[in-house]
Amino acid sequence: MPVGDTLSFSEVKAHLSELADRVENQHDRILVTRNGRPSFVIMSPDDLESLEETIDILGDDELMDSLRKSQLEAAEGELLPLDDLR
Repeated sequence: MPVGDTLSFSEVKAHLSELADRVENQHDRILVTRNGRPSFVIMSPDDLESLEETIDILGDDELMDSLRKSQLEAAEGELLPLDDLR
């Protein structure tokens, strides 16, 4: 998920309400700079939760092994019809 715009802290303060709308409605991410250097990112809680869940999944060796096995089985044509899963 790339950062959308880079804005200075003063620009963010001047346009906070509209930036909040963009972050919430369009899932934009805003990199905020202070003195020309990256300081923090504004992002929606949903995007943050998604990133945290992804990190948790990537850190779970058993789950990652299961996902790799499933991908290999699918690539080899070992698929179950959806009706068999109900």
